[in-house]
Amino acid sequence: MSMLKKSFRKLLRTFKHFIRFWVSPVLPIINFSQVWKGYKKYITDWNNYSKLIKPYSIEFEDSLPKIFDSTYQSTFDSHYFYQAIWAFENIKYSSPTLHLDIGSDIKFVGLLSTIYPVIFLDYRPIKTSNTPGLRNLCGDILALPFANNSISSITCLHVIEHIGLGRYGEPLKNDGSIRAFHEISRIVKPGGFFYLSIPIGRERLQYNAHRILAPETVINVLDEFKLIEFSVITDTQEYRKGEMYQNYQNSSYACGLFVFQKDSRTV
Repeated sequence: MSMLKKSFRKLLRTFKHFIRFWVSPVLPIINFSQVWKGYKKYITDWNNYSKLIKPYSIEFEDSLPKIFDSTYQSTFDSHYFYQAIWAFENIKYSSPTLHLDIGSDIKFVGLLSTIYPVIFLDYRPIKTSNTPGLRNLCGDILALPFANNSISSITCLHVIEHIGLGRYGEPLKNDGSIRAFHEISRIVKPGGFFYLSIPIGRERLQYNAHRILAPETVINVLDEFKLIEFSVITDTQEYRKGEMYQNYQNSSYACGLFVFQKDSRTV
């Protein structure tokens, strides 16, 4: 009987996982109660707004219902929000004459380019206009178009965990993340800084979204670097500065924020 229960529970977990991660992204499961409340409020607001003095009249063909935004709190992605704050603070401290970003969030890159000259390299490049501080390059993190020991300041935020999984159209590589670390290590100038954010915790592959690495793995791979500072965004979405990375080896999906400096004796 206990074996039957275990099998049923495993089947139920598998079904829930399938619905949540395979079905919902392409066919959202509709909460009809929420939809009903949203449209009810929308129609009530429409009627009340129509009674106001009208600089603009409401026309049906111009209507654009947004029925899920009336919430008590604004939602945000804690990893991307806090990592941008963390990176800005650290880059400002070192004040580089030129900064290279590899594949990070473009809003962060754009803002940074108003303070420091930035080269933004991505497998899927962006086109911008009137951004004199920003130079966009198309490139591959596994074959960076820079000489050995040539770049003094690099960010790569929430990127390396994806490399080689094919999610963004890149070739499949089972050691993509490790190769990316080695390639970045190659181009960082001795004494230069590498600012990294990456999911950390219990090491595993969640194909094809990302890999989650133990913080110790990251540090061991970057053996030409010294860890200057470690901060973290925890499983409970708290931003904690100056933490001990050993405390987060068994996290589920934390975000490790690493400041590395390349050994000045490296040639």
